[in-house]
Amino acid sequence: MRGQSASALAKALQRKELLRTTGGRCFYCGIPLHCDGEPLNRDWIMLRLNHMTIDHKTPAKREGTDMPDNYVPACRLCNHQKHSLTLDEYRLFVGLRKANFSDVFACEPIRIPKRDWLFVHSYKFEPALVIHNFPASAIRWPGKVSPSSI
Repeated sequence: MRGQSASALAKALQRKELLRTTGGRCFYCGIPLHCDGEPLNRDWIMLRLNHMTIDHKTPAKREGTDMPDNYVPACRLCNHQKHSLTLDEYRLFVGLRKANFSDVFACEPIRIPKRDWLFVHSYKFEPALVIHNFPASAIRWPGKVSPSSI
Protein backbone atom coordinates (compact mmCIF):
# COMPACT_ATOMS: atom_id res chain seq x y z
CA MET A 1 0.00 0.00 0.00
CA ARG A 2 1.65 3.14 -1.22
CA GLY A 3 1.72 6.32 0.79
CA GLN A 4 1.06 4.76 4.21
CA SER A 5 3.38 4.91 7.17
CA ALA A 6 4.79 1.78 8.78
CA SER A 7 2.50 2.18 11.81
CA ALA A 8 -0.59 2.47 9.57
CA LEU A 9 0.44 -0.69 7.73
CA ALA A 10 1.01 -2.52 11.02
CA LYS A 11 -2.41 -1.42 12.27
CA ALA A 12 -4.08 -2.57 9.04
CA LEU A 13 -2.37 -5.96 9.31
CA GLN A 14 -3.47 -6.24 12.94
CA ARG A 15 -7.09 -5.51 11.94
CA LYS A 16 -7.00 -8.11 9.14
CA GLU A 17 -5.49 -10.72 11.46
CA LEU A 18 -8.14 -9.99 14.10
CA LEU A 19 -10.89 -10.32 11.50
CA ARG A 20 -9.38 -13.60 10.31
CA THR A 21 -9.69 -15.10 13.81
CA THR A 22 -13.49 -15.02 13.53
CA GLY A 23 -13.69 -16.01 9.89
CA GLY A 24 -14.48 -12.46 8.74
CA ARG A 25 -17.57 -12.20 10.95
CA CYS A 26 -18.76 -10.08 13.87
CA PHE A 27 -17.81 -11.77 17.15
CA TYR A 28 -21.25 -11.10 18.63
CA CYS A 29 -23.89 -11.49 15.88
CA GLY A 30 -21.91 -13.32 13.19
CA ILE A 31 -22.66 -11.09 10.19
CA PRO A 32 -19.90 -10.77 7.55
CA LEU A 33 -17.67 -7.75 8.08
CA HIS A 34 -15.67 -5.59 5.70
CA CYS A 35 -12.28 -4.24 6.70
CA ASP A 36 -11.65 -0.64 5.57
CA GLY A 37 -9.27 -0.38 2.64
CA GLU A 38 -10.01 -3.93 1.56
CA PRO A 39 -11.46 -4.37 -1.95
CA LEU A 40 -14.94 -5.87 -2.19
CA ASN A 41 -15.44 -9.03 -4.22
CA ARG A 42 -17.26 -8.33 -7.48
CA ASP A 43 -20.03 -10.79 -6.62
CA TRP A 44 -20.44 -9.55 -3.05
CA ILE A 45 -23.68 -7.60 -3.04
CA MET A 46 -24.49 -6.03 0.30
CA LEU A 47 -27.45 -3.93 1.25
CA ARG A 48 -25.31 -2.07 3.76
CA LEU A 49 -21.61 -2.21 4.34
CA ASN A 50 -20.81 -3.77 7.68
CA HIS A 51 -17.56 -2.05 8.50
CA MET A 52 -15.43 -3.73 11.10
CA THR A 53 -14.78 -2.00 14.40
CA ILE A 54 -12.50 -3.25 17.13
CA ASP A 55 -14.20 -3.85 20.45
CA HIS A 56 -12.76 -4.63 23.87
CA LYS A 57 -14.18 -7.82 25.43
CA THR A 58 -13.62 -6.22 28.81
CA PRO A 59 -14.05 -2.46 28.30
CA ALA A 60 -11.16 -0.14 29.01
CA LYS A 61 -13.49 1.79 31.36
CA ARG A 62 -13.92 -1.44 33.36
CA GLU A 63 -10.21 -2.19 33.78
CA GLY A 64 -9.85 -3.96 30.42
CA THR A 65 -6.43 -4.10 28.83
CA ASP A 66 -5.23 -2.87 25.46
CA MET A 67 -3.76 -6.28 24.70
CA PRO A 68 -4.69 -8.17 21.50
CA ASP A 69 -6.38 -10.99 23.44
CA ASN A 70 -8.93 -8.44 24.71
CA TYR A 71 -9.87 -7.32 21.16
CA VAL A 72 -12.64 -8.77 19.01
CA PRO A 73 -13.99 -7.66 15.63
CA ALA A 74 -17.52 -6.29 15.86
CA CYS A 75 -20.03 -4.64 13.57
CA ARG A 76 -20.92 -1.05 14.39
CA LEU A 77 -24.34 -2.00 15.76
CA CYS A 78 -23.03 -4.59 18.22
CA ASN A 79 -20.13 -2.34 19.27
CA HIS A 80 -22.56 0.54 19.88
CA GLN A 81 -25.00 -1.65 21.84
CA LYS A 82 -22.31 -3.24 23.99
CA HIS A 83 -20.74 0.14 24.85
CA SER A 84 -19.13 -0.38 28.27
CA LEU A 85 -20.78 -3.69 29.20
CA THR A 86 -18.77 -6.80 30.00
CA LEU A 87 -19.29 -9.95 27.93
CA ASP A 88 -21.67 -11.47 30.48
CA GLU A 89 -23.67 -8.24 30.86
CA TYR A 90 -23.97 -7.92 27.07
CA ARG A 91 -24.94 -11.60 26.82
CA LEU A 92 -27.81 -10.90 29.26
CA PHE A 93 -28.81 -7.75 27.33
CA VAL A 94 -28.93 -9.64 24.02
CA GLY A 95 -30.74 -12.55 25.67
CA LEU A 96 -33.45 -10.25 27.03
CA ARG A 97 -33.94 -8.59 23.63
CA LYS A 98 -34.06 -11.85 21.68
CA ALA A 99 -35.63 -14.02 24.40
CA ASN A 100 -32.81 -16.47 23.76
CA PHE A 101 -30.36 -17.03 26.58
CA SER A 102 -27.79 -19.18 24.81
CA ASP A 103 -24.41 -19.05 26.45
CA VAL A 104 -22.33 -18.20 23.39
CA PHE A 105 -21.98 -15.45 20.84
CA ALA A 106 -21.64 -16.31 17.16
CA CYS A 107 -17.82 -16.55 17.10
CA GLU A 108 -17.21 -17.47 20.72
CA PRO A 109 -15.97 -20.97 21.55
CA ILE A 110 -18.73 -23.20 22.93
CA ARG A 111 -18.43 -23.67 26.67
CA ILE A 112 -19.14 -27.10 28.12
CA PRO A 113 -21.60 -26.80 31.02
CA LYS A 114 -20.35 -27.69 34.46
CA ARG A 115 -21.21 -31.15 35.68
CA ASP A 116 -23.16 -29.85 38.67
CA TRP A 117 -25.40 -27.83 36.33
CA LEU A 118 -26.31 -31.02 34.50
CA PHE A 119 -27.08 -32.76 37.77
CA VAL A 120 -29.25 -29.96 39.14
CA HIS A 121 -31.34 -29.89 35.98
CA SER A 122 -31.91 -33.63 36.01
CA TYR A 123 -34.78 -34.95 38.13
CA LYS A 124 -32.86 -38.17 38.65
CA PHE A 125 -29.82 -36.55 40.26
CA GLU A 126 -31.29 -33.43 41.84
CA PRO A 127 -32.18 -34.99 45.23
CA ALA A 128 -28.77 -36.67 45.54
CA LEU A 129 -26.88 -33.49 44.73
CA VAL A 130 -28.94 -31.36 47.10
CA ILE A 131 -28.60 -33.87 49.95
CA HIS A 132 -24.87 -34.19 49.26
CA ASN A 133 -24.38 -30.41 49.58
CA PHE A 134 -27.05 -29.81 52.26
CA PRO A 135 -27.46 -32.94 54.43
CA ALA A 136 -30.24 -31.32 56.49
CA SER A 137 -32.41 -31.31 53.38
CA ALA A 138 -32.66 -35.14 53.49
CA ILE A 139 -35.99 -34.65 55.29
CA ARG A 140 -37.54 -33.63 51.96
CA TRP A 141 -36.63 -36.96 50.33
CA PRO A 142 -36.85 -39.49 53.18
CA GLY A 143 -35.23 -42.84 52.33
CA LYS A 144 -34.88 -41.91 48.66
CA VAL A 145 -31.24 -40.93 48.36
CA SER A 146 -28.37 -40.97 50.75
CA PRO A 147 -25.45 -38.55 50.51
CA SER A 148 -23.02 -41.48 50.23
CA SER A 149 -24.64 -42.68 46.98
CA ILE A 150 -23.09 -39.84 44.99
